[in-house]
Amino acid sequence: MGSEYLVVGATGMVGRHVVTELERRDVAVRPAGRAGATVFDWDKPGTWAPALAGVERAYVLWPQGTTQPQHRMAEFVSAAADTSLRRLVLLSAYGVDRADGSGPRKAEQAVQDSGLDWTILRPNWFLQNFSDGIFAPGIRERRVIEAPAGDGLVSFVDTRDIAAVAATALTGDGHTGEGYTITGPTAVTFADVAAAISGVIGEPVGYRDADPAGTRAGLLAAGVAPDYADLLLGLFAGIVAGHNPTVTDVVERVTGRPARDVATYARDNAAAW
Repeated sequence: MGSEYLVVGATGMVGRHVVTELERRDVAVRPAGRAGATVFDWDKPGTWAPALAGVERAYVLWPQGTTQPQHRMAEFVSAAADTSLRRLVLLSAYGVDRADGSGPRKAEQAVQDSGLDWTILRPNWFLQNFSDGIFAPGIRERRVIEAPAGDGLVSFVDTRDIAAVAATALTGDGHTGEGYTITGPTAVTFADVAAAISGVIGEPVGYRDADPAGTRAGLLAAGVAPDYADLLLGLFAGIVAGHNPTVTDVVERVTGRPARDVATYARDNAAAW
């Protein structure tokens, strides 16, 4: 317990809160990313071992922007076998455990077969996508959320709650071998999120059910690879098909406090809009 805890993606929507949660627990944190004092770059395997030097516990998220993260993850756990790493908390995604044969599921299996003490986190859609991510510009600039999600229900989760679960799994006992589906306390629609944001900023924010083909074209124009664009559209299609309303008690069971709801998230992030 005396070594530093490595946090990969330490400036990301979840990672930055993992750093905060660990610091609250008075443990030494080694933040890592593509830049900074500790460099960890999935595209540069030579950065992995130096980042892991002297580390016994680490939080990682798999390589982003690809549908095939399993290859790098397998390389990583192989490299980690020659280091001091003993416990790994992996940020995966909602429903991956049901996606047998997919790249993300194979990435999970690489961790499960690594010989490390592992915990896998499978959160539903991040609420912070509305304040820090893909939906934020539309809200700030046009006061609209555009997504091909219909009126599908999603148990959106606050990334601060994901981070609290991650930090608990890193520092505490009883989480080895667990796959945690992490959700908010209720399932809501994108229109409900727009209404919650409207209520805290005092201006109307609308929701527009976007055309999937138009969404794909926009993603490709932004430089997203075609296969990854199709993966994202598949996630939206899952919402429309009713795959995302599941609510779990993981946040409260693991951290001892309830998950934040959409209204709390909106109040806490009003300055972002």
